[in-house]
Amino acid sequence: VYVFNTSTGALLHTHQPPLSDRSETNLYFGRNIKMSDTHFIAGMYGHEASGGKAFIYNLSTNALVYTITNPNTYGTVTNDYFGFPCDITDTYFACGADGEDSASYTNTGVVYVYNMSDGSLRHTIPNPSPTANGNNFGGGLAISDTHLVCGEWGHTDGNGNAKAGKIHVYNPDTGSLRYTITNPNTVDPVADDFGQGVRVSSNYIMANAYTYHDGTNSVGKVYIFNISDGSLLHTISNPLAAVDQFGSGSFSRGAIGLHNTQF
Repeated sequence: VYVFNTSTGALLHTHQPPLSDRSETNLYFGRNIKMSDTHFIAGMYGHEASGGKAFIYNLSTNALVYTITNPNTYGTVTNDYFGFPCDITDTYFACGADGEDSASYTNTGVVYVYNMSDGSLRHTIPNPSPTANGNNFGGGLAISDTHLVCGEWGHTDGNGNAKAGKIHVYNPDTGSLRYTITNPNTVDPVADDFGQGVRVSSNYIMANAYTYHDGTNSVGKVYIFNISDGSLLHTISNPLAAVDQFGSGSFSRGAIGLHNTQF
């Protein structure tokens, strides 16, 4: 991971996984990175021995502050993918393990919320409504000081539409569920993967459905919701109407940001 000065473009810091973890290959350290005003979090979901780790660094001092290991709530750590989605604020940080199993299904998903002050685990949030294998709750993840947004892109809806997807919005302080947003596509939501990428600001929530299909091509859509009640404000269609999977890739890796006036 490379940290640069935004004013000058100068390289400030270079980070690698701890030496104790480098005996494994395909660690994917830094595949997902998020930053607050003072710290950044780097996920390492490919660590097989633990099922994934996350590292929190101080931006000013370059110091590693916390190393977080997959808590693994059920079964083995294999393919939990802890830290593949992660996010951070000045108050909290969160990590998803969307490959975590449950007693009833595989790849159900779990989200963990931590206190930034001491790195302690604050909440363990399981999938609130698993319906089948591969729901992948927490596969999309975004956090602010007031809202935690968890995408469940593999959710099968009540009509049997596999991977229609939905998102759940929580209070990160209490861990309580505020509301759930279902896929706005009510015509043919099969395999939309709604919620695979999510973003949050103080006023809005943004979520993708990057495999939304127009009947001919997998063109993709992006939706913007009111954070106060989860109501849909805008539907943004692919401006090119081609097989672009609009809203994919860079959305889920953090290259697209959401602010109160633009994204």
